[in-house]
Amino acid sequence: MMYSWQVLVLLAACLIFNIAGDYFARSWATPGSTENWKLFPAAMFYCVNTPIWLMLLKTVPHLGKMTIAWTIMNILAACFVGTFIFKESMSMSTWMGVVFAILAVVLVAL
Repeated sequence: MMYSWQVLVLLAACLIFNIAGDYFARSWATPGSTENWKLFPAAMFYCVNTPIWLMLLKTVPHLGKMTIAWTIMNILAACFVGTFIFKESMSMSTWMGVVFAILAVVLVAL
């Protein structure tokens, strides 16, 4: 099923705000970090993300499909941010776990 471009824009915006929130939350939560101010933008990005998600839920008739797409995109985005921005290393078994997690989400959708 094809979604309209408005839904794709909302989904992309939701993902961007969530990634930004994750970035600031991770920066704040880093052991030894004294940048307590980063908690505020993390909360703000998450607060902006929520109404967008609610608009998506109202727009898209299939909650299950939307949630599955969101979960897969969020897993990939979290891996990207952790690996490339925070330089966290992921072993081969961790990457396999990510692949299996995505496969599990897809299988739940069937």
